Amino acid sequence: MSLQNLLISFTLILTLGAAKASEPVVFWSHFMPQIPNSNLHAHWEGNNDTWPLNSQSTSIVEEYMEHIRLALESGIDGFQMLGDPDSQMFEAARLIRKETGRLFYVTPAWDSFGEAPIKAADTVANFTEKHWGNPHVFLHQNRPLQFAYFSGGWEKNANSVRIFNEHLMSRSVNPLFAPTTSEASILDLPVLNRPVYSKPITPGPLQWLTMGWEAATTFSMDARPFVAEAIHRRLQKDAPDFCFIPSLGAGYDSSNRPSLAVRVPFNGIRTVLDAMETWTDLGFRQLGYVTWNDCNETLLVPSSRNVWGYNTIVKYFRERVETGKSPFVEPQAIAAYPVECILGDRLNFQVLGLPASGKRIALRAQVRLYPVGGGDPILLTSETAAGSADMRNLTEMNWESGSAIGKFDAVQPRISVWVRETDSEDWQVLHDNLLLPPVRLSANLVRFPNGYAIHLARVSPASSLSLSVSNDPIARVSLEAKAASRIRRLHLQDGTRSLGVFRDRTTPKPGLFRNLFVRLQTSANVPMELSIDGGRVIDFYSPAHLEHCVVDAGPPPVRFPSFAAYSTWRGGKGTRLIRIDAPPKGAIRLRIANGTDSVIETSLDELRAGRLTRAIQHEGESVLVSLVLCHDGTDPNIDFPLPAAGVFTRDVPLFPEPEGIRVISAAALLESGRIVYSPAVVVESTAGKETTRLPWIETHGAADDFTPSGSSRTANPFTPGDVRQASLPRNRIPYFHLGFEEGAGSRLNDVGIEHQSGRAWVGFHARGVDRARYATSGFEWLHSGGLRGEALRLSATTSIQFRSKSAPLGPRTLSLWVRLAPTSGQSSSWRALRADPFDLEILPQNRVRLRFELASTKAEALGKAPLHEGWNHLVFCYDLNSVSMWHDGNLITSQPGLVPSYQRTHVTNDIAFRT
Repeated sequence: MSLQNLLISFTLILTLGAAKASEPVVFWSHFMPQIPNSNLHAHWEGNNDTWPLNSQSTSIVEEYMEHIRLALESGIDGFQMLGDPDSQMFEAARLIRKETGRLFYVTPAWDSFGEAPIKAADTVANFTEKHWGNPHVFLHQNRPLQFAYFSGGWEKNANSVRIFNEHLMSRSVNPLFAPTTSEASILDLPVLNRPVYSKPITPGPLQWLTMGWEAATTFSMDARPFVAEAIHRRLQKDAPDFCFIPSLGAGYDSSNRPSLAVRVPFNGIRTVLDAMETWTDLGFRQLGYVTWNDCNETLLVPSSRNVWGYNTIVKYFRERVETGKSPFVEPQAIAAYPVECILGDRLNFQVLGLPASGKRIALRAQVRLYPVGGGDPILLTSETAAGSADMRNLTEMNWESGSAIGKFDAVQPRISVWVRETDSEDWQVLHDNLLLPPVRLSANLVRFPNGYAIHLARVSPASSLSLSVSNDPIARVSLEAKAASRIRRLHLQDGTRSLGVFRDRTTPKPGLFRNLFVRLQTSANVPMELSIDGGRVIDFYSPAHLEHCVVDAGPPPVRFPSFAAYSTWRGGKGTRLIRIDAPPKGAIRLRIANGTDSVIETSLDELRAGRLTRAIQHEGESVLVSLVLCHDGTDPNIDFPLPAAGVFTRDVPLFPEPEGIRVISAAALLESGRIVYSPAVVVESTAGKETTRLPWIETHGAADDFTPSGSSRTANPFTPGDVRQASLPRNRIPYFHLGFEEGAGSRLNDVGIEHQSGRAWVGFHARGVDRARYATSGFEWLHSGGLRGEALRLSATTSIQFRSKSAPLGPRTLSLWVRLAPTSGQSSSWRALRADPFDLEILPQNRVRLRFELASTKAEALGKAPLHEGWNHLVFCYDLNSVSMWHDGNLITSQPGLVPSYQRTHVTNDIAFRT
């Protein structure tokens, strides 16, 4: 049971309750107290956003205070904190109240706090007793409000809910408890997740009320107006005292964990605008503003996706609902558009106008999309009539991206905005020809589907950046800056993916790469030493111990202190990120401290090809040690000040091969608080320039038009007439290549790319299995028996799982090798192979049946030839019209006439055997 040479969302829902009109508008943010700002450095395993704008204080209380300031400035009045809020957050809220006079609320969003309802009740009661009378605990009708996110499942059982409530009563506490639910369970109406959005709603029973709850909160990100109105009518009719707190979604997609995808239909900023207006117009005065994970992923902290755009929107709504007026002295504009667009989709560009207090505004926008690399710009224009006083004004423009296939790989917008206030006939220039970040055009793969929300007043019109990138295995990036004020941070990025910061003005030495990063991991507590011929180790970072160690001047080698084993599931502990200067061919030697033999001896040239893993013996124990060249993951929230003008360089590995291309740009955060963007540069792979045919769908819509929230399936209203054919160079088509490295442990295909396409790992797919044990059981590395590369034997409960954020979206080809072990009977030792979206069933005499399921498209076909003992080469193909299978180079089955389908939401693709 072996695999070799592989080619190749889930919507979380949480909520709060409807409050009396006299209570304030409160936007709660799902906030993780485990990861304050100062802990973000060295978080290179996950989502290193380019602009998590925060300080570098060592005090967690001060970091929490900065988050509260940002929240209050953005119109957010409190945090739902995942788990038990620590005392430092309450101290931060107390100090902010002393500093500003403003009250900030802190409340738990209990996370897996017990399968048993009595244990859960004790947790809730203990918190209630501890914080009774604390002004920072939000009260609803004089009852402290608490939330539950993933409370174990018992909350869906009426008898368990009764036990929970009775135990709280026995403890003499009376909190208002709001478990996580969804709009569908409030209405008991599964039709809400269907793609036919126009179907009338007939609300069903209030499921959560009948189980004994008095409140509910959602993690919903798709509260369409007609759904909200149906919920509200049902609550008013049957449960007027039920505390329902709906949540707002803002086009957000988590990328921190490889196995988790929180897919939110983006729709520009329409989703959050519609939800805010609908719920507040219905009288709801507490709303959950949904974000996810640590603050560099949240929409609370301005980032490369949320460049103050969502912050400005929330501030506007909160002030207008509370006072009836806009909070702004001058009109403001926000631009929203996708970071990446699948070729064939409609690129939707939105401009939101927010009026000055007491004003009415009309809006005019002009966007020129410049092909990256040269070409005539694409002109988009739109104009609106004046709206009501203090009301927002949204305009949208569209471009059919299929017209770019075979011509260019990215577009970069320049935007101009005019406003006309009240009844004036004169248009006022608000922004003129501002350069914004690029949009990558991609063939059948979305890597990071967040959309931009940019407050245009934050873009500096008087500054410029000029970028050049070499097409070398390790690229040298040169940037000339002419900024209006000193640079606080100068960053290199690919979309919203962080590549690294420019640290200094030092001219690089010929033949020496500077400020590169290698990641060291060990599976046990082993002290290590590193030396580099002709180079040096500068410093190293550890996310496990939140440390940054500067290496003392002196002769090598550098010794790393002992550290605990890393978690093979999350990959965070037991890791060092090491910053080095090194020549391309100079020896890099890693050894056990005070040892003589190298555990790994390599060079930059070799490391660039992928991770190196070695199995060693240390104190009688087998230990895995790995070293990989990676992107700079330490810098996204660290300032490295630079002068306003100058030429700056940095070296960075770009790994364009599996990506197809990289669309590189730079952004500067100035000391004035303004942002500057550079023109983008396309870096392509030098291999695979021959052309191939590519089928694609002319959708005449944006991706989110086909993505219902809460479903891993997609509405696919396409016909064969929507399918087009194009010729593209192979290096323009992204792919996954899983070249196994024998003995590498449970992590596969790791070449150090941030948000790496195709990163894989070995995981359990059976319920009830301890996931923490999967690194040491359920699979075995094998010699391949002469076949190219190495092989991996999987058990019936393990699978190869792929990074869910990079699922292919349409036509796909999957090539793999599988081995049938000799058997005494007439059948294979395994009965089926699942390789999403393909499923292969072994029939008697090793004949095969192929099944295919993608979104709502299904097919089934019998193979014309059986598999055989030993290694079998299998190729599965879906081309938007048919599904087919090749065995050892021969076509053995094909099923034509399929409906063209895209899988628009993200799922964790996996490959697994069944016996």
